[in-house]
Amino acid sequence: MNGIISKPMIKLAGCNTLWTLSGKSGIELKSRDDGCFTSNTGLLVSSTEEQYGCVHQVQYTVKNTSNDTVKIEHMSSSCFESIGGGLLPWYDERKYKLHICHFTWQGEAQWRESSLSDLGLYKASNHGDVNAIQLRSVGNQSTALYFPQIFIEDMELNVIYFFEIETTGNWYIEISGNSDGTLRVELNSAFFNNDNWFLNLESGKEYTASPCVYGVTDGGFEEAAAALTDYRRSTSKASLSVMPACFNDYMNCLWAMPETHKLLPLIDKAAEVGCEVFCIDAGWQKDPNTKDMDLGDWIWRDERFPGYGFKGIIDYIKNKGMLPGVWLELNSIHESGDAHKKFADYLLKRNGVYTGSAYRYQIDFREPAVIEYMSEVIDRLYSVGVRFIKNDYNQTSGIAFDGDLCGGEEVRDNSIAFDKFIDDIREKYPDLIIENCASGAMRCDNSIMRHFHLESISDQEYYYNNPSILSGIAACLPPEKCGSWAYPYPQLFDDRLKPAAEAVKVNSDDNANETVFNMVNGILGLLYLSGHIEFADSENTRLISDAIKIYKDNRAFIASSYPIYPVGRIKIETDGFYAYGLTNKDKSKILLGVWRINSHENVQVFDLSKYVHSDSTIKLIYPQGYDTDFSFSNGKLSIKLDEPYSARLFEISNKLK
Repeated sequence: MNGIISKPMIKLAGCNTLWTLSGKSGIELKSRDDGCFTSNTGLLVSSTEEQYGCVHQVQYTVKNTSNDTVKIEHMSSSCFESIGGGLLPWYDERKYKLHICHFTWQGEAQWRESSLSDLGLYKASNHGDVNAIQLRSVGNQSTALYFPQIFIEDMELNVIYFFEIETTGNWYIEISGNSDGTLRVELNSAFFNNDNWFLNLESGKEYTASPCVYGVTDGGFEEAAAALTDYRRSTSKASLSVMPACFNDYMNCLWAMPETHKLLPLIDKAAEVGCEVFCIDAGWQKDPNTKDMDLGDWIWRDERFPGYGFKGIIDYIKNKGMLPGVWLELNSIHESGDAHKKFADYLLKRNGVYTGSAYRYQIDFREPAVIEYMSEVIDRLYSVGVRFIKNDYNQTSGIAFDGDLCGGEEVRDNSIAFDKFIDDIREKYPDLIIENCASGAMRCDNSIMRHFHLESISDQEYYYNNPSILSGIAACLPPEKCGSWAYPYPQLFDDRLKPAAEAVKVNSDDNANETVFNMVNGILGLLYLSGHIEFADSENTRLISDAIKIYKDNRAFIASSYPIYPVGRIKIETDGFYAYGLTNKDKSKILLGVWRINSHENVQVFDLSKYVHSDSTIKLIYPQGYDTDFSFSNGKLSIKLDEPYSARLFEISNKLK
């Protein structure tokens, strides 16, 4: 009843219908005893499938066994027919909820649940229904609009289906209804109607589509997220043995303008509060006398760091007991640099014009000369002590590149080559931590994230919006890869040109609440500290230090945890009381963050009965030294927070029965 069958789907040029196993005409795929499919056109379709608990990963390959070239316009990653069961058809409002994860810059990972009819899929007549819900992404900022997965919750049977396509290129997901009352889901990244994809498959040649993930489990959203978290951990190529406490000088801090007199007090303070990584973000490579970005040259500018030089600053970080890090944007070449001239023939184009924006263009990682050059960049930084790379990506390829392949396939092929480059660097330097970023999380699909140690989950400036982003993205990435910003003493982007002491609230009574709120955000992911903490007084310094110690005490737990949502997902820019937490597989422990975000009420009761039992105990672990009124009885947590922007962190212990 709840099983899901994966099928290939192929469309030949000149056909107006997609064909699967039923094979109405044009191309008929027939199942063979060896698990492959053959067709009347000489195509042989095979698959590889791996199972991780209730999660399946499947990938299809089509081979042309005929003597002629076959023109293909559609090669799905998979098509899933006849999803459903029970008595209610798909168009009954009591049957399904669809969970979709929306993304935008500074507003990532916004889950919304809707009925099928609210999204445009509804029964219209006695004939077959032809409408569908369609999600799509174009370009290699693959999560700029949506995360490429959906959850379909069956409220009648209390099960949830999940589907995800794994590609850092163009992708398309479609949900439609069948006349027998079941649902159909298609996933692909090779679809002419989405991005003009096509393939002239010559005799003897083969093509492998992007992999996809699917499965079904009992329960709802949390259970699906947990199953996929296990899968992502099992298939990750880049996992940290210990989650570091990081400081990065960009967000609400130096804003890509690092200099000696700004860095030294930040480095000192970061070391004092217990950070283990200090990353100099964008700007270390910029000529301080020009506005040129010099992306691609990646030559440090000693003149930016008078009295020390670049290596002196790196040594200063090391001497403070932290791993030095720097920002890169390896895919991008700015026209102002020497690399632009050197690699003009290897810059990617569309319709003969360089692809990119703001005079930064994209480079082809399939070229041996590019691989050699970028490897030398990493070698040079590693040789002076850099042990952390934040690799950013602030543009999109758009729909296609010029090349021997069709445009969309050029995008995918280049992304695969870039992933391999990152794998090779990790193998060469096992102690080098590599972060993924793309203006926040605009390129954080699982296809790329399995190659990186962590993800910078947003460029969000307002700290009170971060609980929404962190809690949402934990259903897309393992919690230990979610680099969660915490920035006490923020200097906002619009104030970046002011002296920090003027822009930052140095002597405000609000600092303690703001510090606590920020640090609770950071503890529940991979702690990513920033802000002008050099201005922190003794009390706020203690609050930051205490939070980092709690983070370190719990990071092994976080690295094996799963997200829970006692009040559902947190909508960004919405006032109220919220709770979000992490639990382990046996649910013996919960870290629970509670936030009051500009709520008109100062008391809230949270129903935690799903997660606790009569013997459960609770304690407030952060902050210490502040009176907090709360009670915990019969699975209900009541809490009073007097300030409109406040946060607390609790630890709940559940005795195993």
